[in-house]
Amino acid sequence: ADCTGHGVPGAFMSIVGYNILQQIIIQEKVTSPGAIMARLDRAMRDAVAHSESTAMKDGMDVSICTFDAENKTLRFAGAFHSLFLVRERELREIKGNRYTVGVYFGATEKHFEEHKIAVEPEDIVYLMSDGIQDQFGGPYDNKLMKKGLRAILMEIHEEALDEQRDLLASRVNQWMGGHEQIDDILAMGIKF
Repeated sequence: ADCTGHGVPGAFMSIVGYNILQQIIIQEKVTSPGAIMARLDRAMRDAVAHSESTAMKDGMDVSICTFDAENKTLRFAGAFHSLFLVRERELREIKGNRYTVGVYFGATEKHFEEHKIAVEPEDIVYLMSDGIQDQFGGPYDNKLMKKGLRAILMEIHEEALDEQRDLLASRVNQWMGGHEQIDDILAMGIKF
């Protein structure tokens, strides 16, 4: 999850979101990513309604996946997050919904699309916050953007995951040059 607030408000959103997710997943045992997102959204909006805090006016961008090892099936739902799948040297982006969790957009209930992926041996799945693609750098002091991120993933995907981690960090640092890091960076890769 990536909260849109900064400093204390962002930290507050993270704590609230974490506690709500614990309730939904651990206590209520909800396993559908789409259902988890919908319940998280509803609970976050309820928290906003009962809070005077400006922290609660911000939202949360989230990726949720579940994996059924028996059926080799990955389910994904995203709020302003995508899942990247590399299969047989091709990169496919599976987009989440284009709205965030916890912020009221006029709809009483948001629908979070759930994507089902039959994974194959050697598939690699990447999930990440927007911190890499929003990072400024390069020769023209612009954002890396999704196109640059995709190029990096295609460049590194055949390496072992530990090596991919190091190469991704190195490529991002090269891109940044002398620029300050402007956002948190969270990236996760899973190889099947």
